[in-house]
Amino acid sequence: MRVDKLPRRDFLKTASLFAGAAAVAPEKTFAQDSADDVILRFAVTCDTHFPGSFYPGFFPGNSQETQQSRLAKAIRLAVDYASAQPYERLDAFAVCGDMTNRGVEEELVPFCKTLDAALPAETQRVLCMGSHEYMGGSRELWEKICKTPGNRRREIGGFQFITLSPDDVCETDGVYKNRLEWVERELEAAVAEGGPERPIFFFQHYHVTRPETPELLAAEPQWLKGRRTTRCHKGPQGASDLFPIFEKYPQLIDFSGHSHYPISDPGVAWQGKFTLFGCGTLTYGKFLEPPYDTTPEDRYEYAQFYVVEVSRDFSVRLRIMDLPSESLIAREYRVERPADPTCRPYSDARIETFPTPVWGPGAGLWRDERPSDGGSFRFPQAQNVEVVQSYRVVLVKKNEPEKIVAERLLWSKFYRNPQPDKITFSLTNLDPKTDYHMEVVPINFFGKQGETPLTLDFTT
Repeated sequence: MRVDKLPRRDFLKTASLFAGAAAVAPEKTFAQDSADDVILRFAVTCDTHFPGSFYPGFFPGNSQETQQSRLAKAIRLAVDYASAQPYERLDAFAVCGDMTNRGVEEELVPFCKTLDAALPAETQRVLCMGSHEYMGGSRELWEKICKTPGNRRREIGGFQFITLSPDDVCETDGVYKNRLEWVERELEAAVAEGGPERPIFFFQHYHVTRPETPELLAAEPQWLKGRRTTRCHKGPQGASDLFPIFEKYPQLIDFSGHSHYPISDPGVAWQGKFTLFGCGTLTYGKFLEPPYDTTPEDRYEYAQFYVVEVSRDFSVRLRIMDLPSESLIAREYRVERPADPTCRPYSDARIETFPTPVWGPGAGLWRDERPSDGGSFRFPQAQNVEVVQSYRVVLVKKNEPEKIVAERLLWSKFYRNPQPDKITFSLTNLDPKTDYHMEVVPINFFGKQGETPLTLDFTT
């Protein structure tokens, strides 16, 4: 079955498994975890969305205080982690746009005050504008309050950092069209000053997508391949005008935001001739298009960001810090040889080679509550060297096995830390006194399904 097939009936409700992440928790300490050859460290986040009075927020309970707490907490966690390592510095903290809802003074000022109050004196701010900075504000206002140019190249710790801001709120190709000559000029200068082997770190709000071709436009599903690079909640949306420029610089490592897509999905890492990472959010997660559940209840609690470390050999390690649990998650990304176009573990080839999920010993599918029109069901997470992305549930009547009554995709909660050890869901509106057959198969992050389903026969 194709992963992008539309559901025939909306009948599954995934339980909410986490709550209450906004409050600042007690201080936690980090064990020594990075190598003693680290020579640069910075954190990267995006989409902090400080709200104001005109446009208060995107979800219930959101407030300026909530976002101040989350941003300050992210900085504290990055600093605490750094201070426990042989190389103790946090050299920079980057925000890839949409730091506010409307880009107005009552939002930008608290953002900058929160940032400046929490950052150590030696940590540099790396900022670029997003789409929301134009919804009520302007470039002039943003640059005045944030005290930095919207477009800038600088050296931090011996490495080149470039920030690029859009010219308006446009979400389509051409949003950076007026800055392409500037981008080329600054990339040339970055190589000249840093050398061809050092990674160049580039920051902008919109993802860099592949230019349109008939083949890419026809690819299905679009969330997996096609024009996209880093995984995104809808699209493709992004800036393909930057793509051919970036392809000239294999040492370029690009960071982008806008999509709010969870960075614990390895699809956010993409490599072609250059390297690209999506940056998640500190507000709420957004997810893939239907038939996936685009609005799980616990999306409001999602908040993760990167801690990036560069070693003496110029290899780059990206660790993922989870805000609700105040801890690093198991997944990390590595760019061992940034300037080597033959060393690309996050290329499209992963679609075919990524491990297939399997069920662990004793795995089963159980029905707990048993109302006459459905029930409550549960099953354990599948096992693998990789976390499973989702599960497909298929329901048929036993006397009509060729006719699918309903099918639905359930998230594995890969974006939570810790991930729950089982998945629960409810089923309703079934015919009473009827025999049903249910199957559940796990799906990896690149669309490959497990070969053996869990099965359950039951009668309503």
